[in-house]
Amino acid sequence: MGKLFAYRKRLVVRVALLMLLMGVLIHGAIYLYQHKVVMPHLLDAEQTKADVLLEAYLPVLSDAIQSGSEQSVQLLISKLQLIANPMTGNPLVDGVTVESMGGAIWGDKKPTEKQRSFISEGILFSSGDTRQMLGFAKLYYSREYFDQLSQEASDSLLQLSLLMSSLSVLLLLILAHYLRPLHRLAESLKEWGVGDNPAQLPEPTPSASREILLVHHAISSLLDDLHSYQLSLEDLVHERTERLQIANTTLEQSHQRIVNQNQAFASLTKNDSVNLPLQLSLDSITRITARTLEIERVSIWLYEDEKQILRCINLYQQSIDQHSAEQLIQVESYPNYFQAVEEERALVIPQVTKDKRIQELLSDYLQPL
Repeated sequence: MGKLFAYRKRLVVRVALLMLLMGVLIHGAIYLYQHKVVMPHLLDAEQTKADVLLEAYLPVLSDAIQSGSEQSVQLLISKLQLIANPMTGNPLVDGVTVESMGGAIWGDKKPTEKQRSFISEGILFSSGDTRQMLGFAKLYYSREYFDQLSQEASDSLLQLSLLMSSLSVLLLLILAHYLRPLHRLAESLKEWGVGDNPAQLPEPTPSASREILLVHHAISSLLDDLHSYQLSLEDLVHERTERLQIANTTLEQSHQRIVNQNQAFASLTKNDSVNLPLQLSLDSITRITARTLEIERVSIWLYEDEKQILRCINLYQQSIDQHSAEQLIQVESYPNYFQAVEEERALVIPQVTKDKRIQELLSDYLQPL
């Protein structure tokens, strides 16, 4: 009986050590996969976003330096630093430095403070047929989102390690409690030799049969828990991937809007437009503004007769791609509207039917549109 107990004890210890070894191997495999596959992929993705963001601003930075406007360069750097992470609301850019070939430096002059940022560098060239080097630009992209994903991955790995350790301890307890009747059953089967009558085998006790079923049920429950955890982990990865794709799409759309607006601004400020006739210049301004802001109507109005009349000198409708000149507006017929125009720099009116400042224009001008 002592030998039987010692054998059972050794078997329990061996199975427990085997489970612990399996847990270590699984933990190591997941750790290697995370640091050899997942993390490099995330690093490349974040670095690509930094490069794309800087690439979008290189043309406008080059134009600003070529024009000699330090205010424009500083304004562009400020715009870059105001871009927010759609997931957290914090700035995406830690800092920007721009250095001209003449030695002038704009932006963050302490890059050593940004050592943990994703750094993207670019060369600024002049526009035109003869491309000349104007300077260099360096962008420090925030690691906040990458660090957040890394922390979540580390937490998931820790949870998996704790789960495997718990499973090992649980299985050890189960084996310690149920191996004795299972071992007795195995010994009774060993006593049955080839050619013996199966009826000579001792009938398994009801308790032994129940223990076997309980072990089977416990292992099945553990497998179900593992499967549920796997499904939840896959759902988490899928959710994180979708959120990353949405963030990338939002960032790309923001970049494209900024590029379009800067290109439109550059187009409106070209020196060639000065030499065009007035009507052609007005056509160009209204058309570019409508397409850049993605709105239907853009019009330009001028006061006449000592500010007694407001005349539309150019109206552009994007849906039909047509320019025209609309009617006159008598200032005295709409005193509240023109008082608001005189008092405010710009009128921003989301719903024209509810704003008291333009109620006078509803029936005569706005509703017919």
